[in-house]
Amino acid sequence: MNKYETVFILTPVLSDDQMKETVEKFNRISHREQEHWFLHPD
Repeated sequence: MNKYETVFILTPVLSDDQMKETVEKFNRISHREQEHWFLHPD
């Protein structure tokens, strides 16, 4: 079976709760492994 990778980028203006909600919606569709990358402080 082939493995594919999906990367999605969220807008930095989302709150932490909004970001988590968006990731959860995606996970309902397809979820294997997950990495969290966070905003880099300026």
